[in-house]
Amino acid sequence: MNNSNMSNLSKLPDNVLTLKGDEFYKFVQSVAGEPLYDILKIQSINSTQSFLDTDDIFEIFKYDSPDLIEIKRKSCFKINGEYVVKAGIKNSSTYLITLLKTKQQTLINNSNDSNNNPRQMSNELLNNNPLLKSLINWSKNNYQYSDSVKRFALLLYILGGKLTYELVRINLVGALPHLSTLNKLISSTGLSIREYCTSVIRKIKYDVFTNSFIGFSTPLADGIPIAQHYQTDSFEQLKGLV
Repeated sequence: MNNSNMSNLSKLPDNVLTLKGDEFYKFVQSVAGEPLYDILKIQSINSTQSFLDTDDIFEIFKYDSPDLIEIKRKSCFKINGEYVVKAGIKNSSTYLITLLKTKQQTLINNSNDSNNNPRQMSNELLNNNPLLKSLINWSKNNYQYSDSVKRFALLLYILGGKLTYELVRINLVGALPHLSTLNKLISSTGLSIREYCTSVIRKIKYDVFTNSFIGFSTPLADGIPIAQHYQTDSFEQLKGLV
């Protein structure tokens, strides 16, 4: 990367990889301009992560829709019946993607460097967080983590995804295990996790034959489960029963 790009990289906000909503759109406008902002906005690509995960943000111009007439007029040339995105807009998109991916790789590289020197954990961080310090046991060559930390790390990865996990781990040096360690932990539990598809949603099942909700632990009366305890047509009543 040349000096100009390095300078631009240093000016990025620290939370650039986790920007969402209006903050993300303002960032795109300031770095890449209004046309690219409009293209992302109309597709509801509203976060850095969503932007980086989209293979081709210009694919939308292949489709015929009245909603796209205005943005096609501003962002494309019509040649032989096909819409061709203006070169300046394409260049802005390429520049922004390069900038963000370079920032992401820089953070990962810094994290790996910290892993190679585990004793360089910030003393200030540890001294200000005695609970964190108590969770980490030092060995001669590496960190050792308690079961509670491993469980927390696993939940953070499942609920937040890889990028969130890496950002937390980078900013709390030594507090969480490296991804390779986490992957071994996941493998040992028999789980299969897809990156960025790791949200957990509790499912509530309804049995039409008994007119009741199922899947909850049934309370006991004199040691016997109460029949059809969750029989109700109302979610409000269900909240009171659970």
